[in-house]
Amino acid sequence: MIMKKLNIILSAAIAVLAVSCEKSSTIAKPEEQAEKYTRTFTCVFAAPESVDPDTKVSIASDGKVAWEVGDKIMIHGGDNGASRKLVTLTAGDISADGKHATFTIEDLAPYDRTSSGVVSQYYAQYPASAVPSGSMYYECAFNNTNAMLMAACNEGDTFRFFNLCGVISYVVSGDFDSVVFSGNNSEEVTFTDYYQVRVRDDGAGAACNYFKPGNGFKTNTPGTSISTSVVSDGAAVNYIYLPRGVNFTGGFTFKFIKGGEIVKTVSTSSSVNVAHGKLLPLGDITSHLKTYVAPSNHDASHPAIAGAEDLGSVETANCYIIDGSNAANAEKVFKFKAVRGNGTTPAGVISSVEILWETWNNAETVTANSVVAEADFDKQDGDDDYWITFKMPATLHAGNALIAALNAGGTVLWSWHIWVPSTAITSSTYGGISTAPMMDRNLGALVIAEGDADTDAVVESCGMFYQWGRKDPFPGPNSLSLAGNYDATSAIISGTIETREATSSAEINKYPNYFGVTGADSDGYKDWSTDHASTLWGSAKNENDPCPPGWKLPIFASGTGDLWDKDVTTKTSLTGYELNITHHWLKLGKDYDALNPTTTGYVYFPLAGYRTQDNGGYAYAGKRALIWQAYGESGDYAKCLYSDGSFVGYRTERKGRGGNVRCVAIPEP
Repeated sequence: MIMKKLNIILSAAIAVLAVSCEKSSTIAKPEEQAEKYTRTFTCVFAAPESVDPDTKVSIASDGKVAWEVGDKIMIHGGDNGASRKLVTLTAGDISADGKHATFTIEDLAPYDRTSSGVVSQYYAQYPASAVPSGSMYYECAFNNTNAMLMAACNEGDTFRFFNLCGVISYVVSGDFDSVVFSGNNSEEVTFTDYYQVRVRDDGAGAACNYFKPGNGFKTNTPGTSISTSVVSDGAAVNYIYLPRGVNFTGGFTFKFIKGGEIVKTVSTSSSVNVAHGKLLPLGDITSHLKTYVAPSNHDASHPAIAGAEDLGSVETANCYIIDGSNAANAEKVFKFKAVRGNGTTPAGVISSVEILWETWNNAETVTANSVVAEADFDKQDGDDDYWITFKMPATLHAGNALIAALNAGGTVLWSWHIWVPSTAITSSTYGGISTAPMMDRNLGALVIAEGDADTDAVVESCGMFYQWGRKDPFPGPNSLSLAGNYDATSAIISGTIETREATSSAEINKYPNYFGVTGADSDGYKDWSTDHASTLWGSAKNENDPCPPGWKLPIFASGTGDLWDKDVTTKTSLTGYELNITHHWLKLGKDYDALNPTTTGYVYFPLAGYRTQDNGGYAYAGKRALIWQAYGESGDYAKCLYSDGSFVGYRTERKGRGGNVRCVAIPEP
């Protein structure tokens, strides 16, 4: 039995060897650069006295029983740790037994923290590849990675490294490309942002605080699973590294993945502790593999699919509307098929469903599960397709939410926007300014925008923001202002939205709650997409279209006299044109005609501003409006309806900016 083996292994678990460094030279301090130092260190591996030398076990190339050629160590100092030196060990640096490595650091200014009682002047981290960019202060931080992490500070001219991880080793044979490791009681086994530790000498010798909470430098968000590659040739040793070590109260589980799907699993059930600095070698676990059988649902207490209302019975989509003004929707369960947008391609083999975020579209603190109470997945009898199910709360609250389906590796397969407006949505051509009937509000807006000479458009009318070509929404601003350049902050959310460097259009759907930020070039900030795709949104509705069933993005219609044509300020057909920056709204259309209410009347656009492509922040919220059209020019730009306070019309705009969407009805066949 594997657990018997584990108990035997635990009783014999040995300490991962500590690293110490001995002074080997004096400090050189050039007069012309008095503030900078040159030091030579000799690093020595020494087993703790309590460990029998015969029990020393190498944890492959990452265990540091001996230094190896190519090992990379990052040394940092200077102003807030912004100065750093990368040391790559060569054969000439390392002693014959591998226990000594001698290297010289040139011209690296030390930290100056003596005023706060900190003796340490330099800090070191291994592996260097896991060290994030930016200032480090007198901390050590690591990117999220499955690696043996070590950190050190200098004590005079001596470094003493601390091992930060507990380690599990194993061998396996099979056709796998990755593995997901997790504790059976959702123990914290990793970190999703940064692993931050404080290793420093305050005068009593070096000390280490493992997994230090965020202090304004970086954040620590614990994770309950580790997803990493695996070598499954039956010979290579694989490792799971656990920052701080973990006490698994109910054992742990390996899920082996091929092509994004679980194919085999191994589980233990007994309590086991893998402390930091300890190795738990499992040996070859191949004989314990079990074939994985995908569940028909995720949780027995999930919103039941039986009796649920199918929101995609006419057309599936990336967005579904639940009328927040209809009390009958309270505690109601809804479902839709887990396919990509309005197509038929399945999202994939689902392992879990999460509500990524919720917002009330304003500055109020959002209560979790107030817009959508819970979400999960299921299969219907005799049906191989997955369905997403979700339940509304007992007390409806207007807002927006984003639901995601994840595979066994924790990767998002697809995501869907749930829109709960305060009032029922209507549509019109508004006196013919739009060829197809158009929604009375922006996509994601809780109420319609309206105003007069004395009334502001409200922030709840701004709706969601989209980067051109993306299906996933981002909350609008939390206020509309006349101050400065009308900058604003995001509407409050429950959940997480972050920024991410530009990525490919094929990869972006894995990151629905990441706003794609772009680097600057000679023409400023441009596209979130590294491949500059121009057909992600099209004249016909496609699987990336963000609109609900029955609706689509408008398309640039040159020469039609349509709203989506050109400079609308000169259009005689738009006699209702009025722009009021003071109260943050644009008004278009003709006088309302009670005899023909479906084709006439005014429509309002809030001057919601846009999200910037350099950091995802808001600009000109209250003065400008950017409303996307489906047409995308090749390259970095796409068409939009735009107002900057005087001009109102179509223009080309950077795809990386976040703008509003105003959906139009899909013509009946």
